[in-house]
Amino acid sequence: MKITKRQLRRVIREAVLNEAGRGIMHIIKKHGGKRLPKADKYDFTRYEFKDDRTASNVVWEIHSETGREAANSGNVVTVYT
Repeated sequence: MKITKRQLRRVIREAVLNEAGRGIMHIIKKHGGKRLPKADKYDFTRYEFKDDRTASNVVWEIHSETGREAANSGNVVTVYT
């Protein structure tokens, strides 16, 4: 079975995307979060959700899908990396 250049490029592109991981915005949007304004330029990114259970689920999803560190305090999720 021969693989065309187009198929090979598609396979490589998918492998690179899976290895690099995706961003977190698809997780934030899926759970209905909204971004909070930063207090200063050194502040971390924070998102607000409807309840603390949703926020804790988002923290677990962010860590498992992207490997980034996040923590929640109530219904606010802080993403550190």
